[in-house]
Amino acid sequence: MKKTTTLLKTITTLFIALCCYSATAQWAAAPKFPGGRTDAATAFSIDGKMYVAGGLGAKTLWQYDPVANTWKAMADIGGGLNRAWSASFVINGKAYVVGGSYATASDVTDDVQEYDPVTDTWTTKAKIPGGGRDGMYSFVIGNKGYVGGGFNGTATVSGFYEYDPATDKWTQKATSPLGATIFSSGFAVGNKGYVTSGSPGGSSQIKTLYQYDPVTDIWTKKADFPGTARQAGFSFATDTEGFYGGGMSDYNTTYKDIWKYEPQSDTWTKLNDITYEYTAWAFATIVGGKAYVGTGARFTSTLEFTDEMYRYELPTSVNTVSGKTEQVQLFPNPAQNTITVSGVEILSASITDVTGRVVKSINNTGNTINIAELNKGVYFLQMVSNEGLRTQRFVKQ
Repeated sequence: MKKTTTLLKTITTLFIALCCYSATAQWAAAPKFPGGRTDAATAFSIDGKMYVAGGLGAKTLWQYDPVANTWKAMADIGGGLNRAWSASFVINGKAYVVGGSYATASDVTDDVQEYDPVTDTWTTKAKIPGGGRDGMYSFVIGNKGYVGGGFNGTATVSGFYEYDPATDKWTQKATSPLGATIFSSGFAVGNKGYVTSGSPGGSSQIKTLYQYDPVTDIWTKKADFPGTARQAGFSFATDTEGFYGGGMSDYNTTYKDIWKYEPQSDTWTKLNDITYEYTAWAFATIVGGKAYVGTGARFTSTLEFTDEMYRYELPTSVNTVSGKTEQVQLFPNPAQNTITVSGVEILSASITDVTGRVVKSINNTGNTINIAELNKGVYFLQMVSNEGLRTQRFVKQ
């Protein structure tokens, strides 16, 4: 009877579930980037380690271990070219570095390199269509990578492409309504991608936000970024929110503000400003539940660069239902055969893929769920618990 009553309460409160945050998160200095003062590097995280690739006049790859709090030099980016303003993304434990500038602003490449952190090796993959470019945005949805916009050495471009590592093929997709832009920023939350800000060219900036649905190949306008219009900002995302900030405008002003975007409510919230001013073309990624932002440029009488890096203690995400909160964790994640849920009592659950299709329904399962029959990929566990509804993302290896 207690479970039945709780389930009925859960159903009636299903539509008022809200996400809230602890207000204690702050920026703190982290170990300096060993590659020296630079900007235009790209960063990604794999298996609890952060990697920073390229930068002005560089083809190096550095690994940061947040547990040991140390940096380590890894194999240089494959292809033999320097990589500034490249795009990058991670799929199934491997990273992909796409395009970039290798000499002057007019010298751009369409080369794509795959990095395997297990063997510390690079493999050349299919070139991105449409020719070389830098200053692109990128994100990952499921097992596909997406790259768009940028600068082809002569002008800004608008092409938007999907990459499938299983077939090593690129497919052109619907062009973002942002049009031809450079230094826009992208992130993915759930099974949707988001792109905001950037410059159509010169010193002009925009602040619109668009959502991309890979199932329908349709872009939808969302709430504009509420800060000053800008380009060359940094972005990162958790399972439920996207973050965007920093950057510059008019090639004379940099920004320290950071904003959180919640797709469910289509709203932005201002967070604590970052501690330093070198926020144009800085790298950013999340590893170990913390966000890291580093290197970058600022404008004074000259263009100045930094080797500084800062760590952001991401606020704790909780579910609020009828005045109660629950902290939910899935482990292991990624997983191969089973996942265990802590923090709640599961009454029923379902697993959906990135298209929203239910692939498994679960009743009276307890808190350990068998996922052995699922194909490799990204999934969403939707749980009716003793405290409300909760959705968590997990990866099946």
